[in-house]
Amino acid sequence: MVELHLAHGYLGCEFLSPLSNRRDDEYGGALENRSKFALHVIAAVRGAIPESTPLFARISATEYVEGGWDLEQSVQFSKWMKDTGVDLVDCSSGGNSPDQVMPLNPGYQVPFAAEIRKRVC
Repeated sequence: MVELHLAHGYLGCEFLSPLSNRRDDEYGGALENRSKFALHVIAAVRGAIPESTPLFARISATEYVEGGWDLEQSVQFSKWMKDTGVDLVDCSSGGNSPDQVMPLNPGYQVPFAAEIRKRVC
């Protein structure tokens, strides 16, 4: 299997987040535009590995910051990733803003994965 790390402030996450992506070209602004870079990477990787190789993508399901990446954007992005060849979404959270306030308790990320699974699969 291959996993793409599109979470925690790494490059893919920086493109996805409205907090860090301040571009005013075709890769900035609306969710569709901010998602283009990651979807291009997914398509390139999917095309370079055997179809039998599972392709995973790790995302931060929310940034825990008002106006930042959130669950609704994660659901839509996960639909696009599925259409582009991702077999499994690995849900994490946070990591892109020093202003985040994370509720750290056992299983705090489980509801994100459950909601994405319910609405995407």
